[in-house]
Amino acid sequence: MRGSELVAKTVKATQAALTRARERRVALDAERDAQDQRIEQAAAEVFMLLGDRSEAEAKVTTANAGIRQALRRVLDEGIGVDAAAKLVDLEAVEVRRLTKPSAGEAPIGVEVVSPPRAANDGGSAVAAAG
Repeated sequence: MRGSELVAKTVKATQAALTRARERRVALDAERDAQDQRIEQAAAEVFMLLGDRSEAEAKVTTANAGIRQALRRVLDEGIGVDAAAKLVDLEAVEVRRLTKPSAGEAPIGVEVVSPPRAANDGGSAVAAAG
């Protein structure tokens, strides 16, 4: 009977070890699930805040365009950058930045003149050729 007792003891120890391993795995799974949930919540918050930031950046861009136009009107009246900056409580460098022409815009005080159109544009030449 000695062999059967050893087998029974081994089976019982194995079952106890499996039970302990299963309990530990369940606990680890719960921790991993909680971690996954925290990560997902943080990522979702980032996505929402990125949307908020995009909206805010659009508002800033719109506001800066309005500020640029208003400051240009002040400067067009002959007020210097330093005086305009004091008038609106900004630094002169900020007034310069805000009134700096963007790509394709003429500097303040420079009138943009369109190039003259050719008397014979491409449409009539094609019609004459056809």
